[in-house]
Amino acid sequence: MYRRLAKGTTINHDQYGFQGQMVIASADGTKSEVIGADGDYPWACWSPDGTQIACLTKKGIQLIGLANKEVIRQLPAKASISS
Repeated sequence: MYRRLAKGTTINHDQYGFQGQMVIASADGTKSEVIGADGDYPWACWSPDGTQIACLTKKGIQLIGLANKEVIRQLPAKASISS
């Protein structure tokens, strides 16, 4: 899994997870497939079985099934950070 950015895009460390399109591919780099549009599936990571991804959004964490690209579960953002 990686994000594909348009040529000439300046990478913003704080926004990287929202930049470009998410691509999934086989471990050897073959069979790459673009998933969604620019900014879709932010800060994604794999599920242990590779059938889902978890995305960190401003609304919380979304668990998305890769077979149908639908939200399976959403964990709302409830935490607050205080010093």
